[in-house]
Amino acid sequence: MSYCTQADLVEQYGEASIRQLSDRVNKPATTIDPAVVAQAIADADAEIDLHLHARYQLPLAQVPVVLKRVACVLAFANLHTQVKDDHPAIQDAERKRKLLGNISSGKLSLALTSSGTPAPIANTVQISSQRNDFGGTW
Repeated sequence: MSYCTQADLVEQYGEASIRQLSDRVNKPATTIDPAVVAQAIADADAEIDLHLHARYQLPLAQVPVVLKRVACVLAFANLHTQVKDDHPAIQDAERKRKLLGNISSGKLSLALTSSGTPAPIANTVQISSQRNDFGGTW
């Protein structure tokens, strides 16, 4: 299952940027290389799956928006092959990896059941028998 597509990357970062990062043959870059982009996306998907497999049954029934965004950021960072760790794309990817770590550890939730479907929202009301504004019974 892919969490994002080439079209998502182009929409998020622009065609010129994806073309420049993926066309490793022509200088200046003239076309988006779909094989390079597909590999960057596959690597991002594998990294996301690594974090999710312990908590959710994969593949997910539908991709939450937050995972689509994470996949785009990771794939974009994967396209940056010759940059230093302080590059903004790499730093953004590190922040998304921390987010995935928090999802994996249970600190954050995707609001999905273990089977990967959206969890039902519990619209419950709590009622107490006495007012307890100040700790006393009046």
